[in-house]
Amino acid sequence: MPIDPDDQAQPAGLLAWPDAAADGFDTAALRGLAAAVDARVDCADHRLLLLLKNWFECSEQLEPALRAALHASITGFRYSIEEPGADSMCSWTESHLLAFATCEYLAGQLFPDNLFTNDGAPGGLHRRRGELRIRQWLDDRFRWGFSEWLSDSEYVVDIAALTLLADYSRDDDLTRRASILLDMLMLDMALHRFDGHFASAAARSSAHCLLRLSSAPSQAVVDAAFAGKSPQVDARELSAIFLCRHHYTVPAALVDIAGSEEVFRITGSQGLDIDEVAAALAHDPLHPRSSPDEQLDYWWSMEALTAPAVLKATVSRFARCGLETNGRLAHLGELARIPWPLRRTALTVANPVTVGAAVQRGNIQTFRTPSYLLSSVQRYHPGEFGGRHHLWQACLPGGISVFGNQPAGSRMNQSDQPQEASEWVGNGLNPDIAQSDDVLLVQYDLRGRQGRFEGARRLYSHIYFPFVDFDETRMGIHWVAGRRGGSYIGILSTAPLDLVSETEIVQRGVRIGYAVICADEWEFGSLMGFVQRLKEYWISLDNGFLRLATAYGIYELEWGGDFLVNRKKVDTDYPRYSSHVVEAPRYPRALRVESARNRLVLDWTAGTRKQTLRPGD
Repeated sequence: MPIDPDDQAQPAGLLAWPDAAADGFDTAALRGLAAAVDARVDCADHRLLLLLKNWFECSEQLEPALRAALHASITGFRYSIEEPGADSMCSWTESHLLAFATCEYLAGQLFPDNLFTNDGAPGGLHRRRGELRIRQWLDDRFRWGFSEWLSDSEYVVDIAALTLLADYSRDDDLTRRASILLDMLMLDMALHRFDGHFASAAARSSAHCLLRLSSAPSQAVVDAAFAGKSPQVDARELSAIFLCRHHYTVPAALVDIAGSEEVFRITGSQGLDIDEVAAALAHDPLHPRSSPDEQLDYWWSMEALTAPAVLKATVSRFARCGLETNGRLAHLGELARIPWPLRRTALTVANPVTVGAAVQRGNIQTFRTPSYLLSSVQRYHPGEFGGRHHLWQACLPGGISVFGNQPAGSRMNQSDQPQEASEWVGNGLNPDIAQSDDVLLVQYDLRGRQGRFEGARRLYSHIYFPFVDFDETRMGIHWVAGRRGGSYIGILSTAPLDLVSETEIVQRGVRIGYAVICADEWEFGSLMGFVQRLKEYWISLDNGFLRLATAYGIYELEWGGDFLVNRKKVDTDYPRYSSHVVEAPRYPRALRVESARNRLVLDWTAGTRKQTLRPGD
């Protein structure tokens, strides 16, 4: 590939995979991976990625019995829900699709003449099946972006699978295209890197990542890719596959962007809405798809299993593939028992919260300065049931994370129904959100109809505000402010703020609105100066109109209507990327990224990634 490895900040091959011949090699951990794969536990595909990495790196050094056990695990796995078997694995979401397909492709490449024991098909057929799914996945991601946009844990799975392809696929074109997708993931992480962490609004989130940014699965990847660090290799973690890679090298332009002290205003759009899928697939220039099963594959990758447009095909697959035993899908049995003519009506009457699990198109704005980062998803299906979507995020130095949500009511256990949103993850009901650079408006309307599986609705929203991590904080009845070094954050609320712990602020009511404002010492001089200005601002919520008046402008957010800044309508329907380092239409065929010194061009049609110095440098 035409990227010069000598011009990179973090070359491949920096760290070595544990040596199976060395004293202390953890064969028990390897047996544990094989046991998890054999048991087909949740995320067994992640374990299989690690198992394959071990096979490629050290299978010749293993004792015969262990080597035979690993071989049996690889050739005995259930690689698709269309294969025989009953388990509770999730194989259909975006990152799982890639992981399963990559494992199947590499397993078939390793053992082309072996009959795989689960379905009796030869390895060569599995390789071809896996390759077809991989190529379709890669094409879809370049064209439409990631359905699991900016999701830390899911990006790490994608990175691990793509790194394995870049290192071990014998198909040069597939290797190049896997590397291009790695560049795209690294671009997202570089654009949203603040204070050494990958942090932003996201399609999916988990509590431990949100509350402590340094604990995110991506941290080792970010440190190695952009900071030139050599994190400790933990061969039980997917990030280790990236750390111990052989071929992929992070382009210098992305390293520049990740470490830049410039001010970034980044807007972008990734994924598809449910009602866009059928037309988008039918008109895809590389993989046109129009059959119900092909459409269903994409809808399921978004977790749109019970959306009205999807329901009939979902129930048909549920019955055909014998998915009654899959704990993740047990809630579908209730719908499957209803005769089809009544099913859609029953869905409308039941109003199940599972509809909110769908990960649809995200229009994301991120404003990043050396002092703070503020990121949010614009107008994401306000008033509808939520899932694990993380709709806004603020970061200050020192790993300070500030964000808010409306906790979901208690729901049934996952063995009975998927429990998506929780105390700090996702929303019971989605808010309406809009952002203009360093100002964010959020409003909730919690009056919507109760839904099946919802539980008791919590009539409040809360904000994670870690007082103990700030250098200085101040709080009033309707406002709170904090300082870390020269970075400030303030929140103004239409409802009284109730401090319930050293990390949690609650706002009670069915109609709630607040504004988040980020600033720095250069602008206000001190926290007291910032607080004085906050007190002069005016916020109100009246019949769905949230208004914020500041010394710098007037911001107005109408529930489900227009977003105005200084009386001018703001368009929150974004192209794929818009910033001073990358511009691209919503459905690009090429991406051009320019840092202060370097240029990266990704051409999907040609299957090339080219890097050059910018003219004059």
